[in-house]
Amino acid sequence: MIKQSGDPIRVLDIPNIEGASVSIGIAIRKGNPELKAAMQKALDGMMADGTYETIATKWIGRDIR
Repeated sequence: MIKQSGDPIRVLDIPNIEGASVSIGIAIRKGNPELKAAMQKALDGMMADGTYETIATKWIGRDIR
């Protein structure tokens, strides 16, 4: 959708450094507290029931929290 909107986006290369800490976020448009709350609720649920760890382990190889 960003490509379609023409809004600028910057993709960063993240170096693969063992033991390094990297902060990653999800961008949402300002002024949409309902979407923010829904996304946070879903993420909290995934962390509580183990889904987040399962996905991280499958794709990253470890829990990334």
